[in-house]
Amino acid sequence: MPLALKAKGGAAAFELSSRQIADAAAAIRLLNDRGTLTQAATYFLKKAQPPEGERTLRSGVGALLKSKLSAGRSPRHLKGLGYNLGRFVKVFGDAKIHEIRRAQIEEWLNDEGFVSTTRKNYLRALNILFRFALSHGWTVVNPVLLIDRKSTRL
Repeated sequence: MPLALKAKGGAAAFELSSRQIADAAAAIRLLNDRGTLTQAATYFLKKAQPPEGERTLRSGVGALLKSKLSAGRSPRHLKGLGYNLGRFVKVFGDAKIHEIRRAQIEEWLNDEGFVSTTRKNYLRALNILFRFALSHGWTVVNPVLLIDRKSTRL
């Protein structure tokens, strides 16, 4: 089969390894006439890679707090936000912001065993962070919005 694909694909196909051809064939089967490989790759790159580049959670939190300080937020607000986000940074600090998923946040919240009000406060702080990251192009999704907050308003 790979030789037949190479013969039909023209000169460009000869540049592909057997593994790449097999991967392309598998991707085409997965797409099942819902789009082309080029469309799938374009969509993936748009959604998987943040438009303004990658940033670690630690550096994103630092930029957020600096921005809030510059905006004249109260010391009490900064202290609370910094504390809540700091606990999250202890676990996920070196992770890239755009790679943090809903399931990771939920697992962290559950492992910490927060009571309802505390859980809401952490979700609120994380929502502030991810909204900030979205506005700066460091992520394309706010995973906090995907979490069932049981009528929690952020």
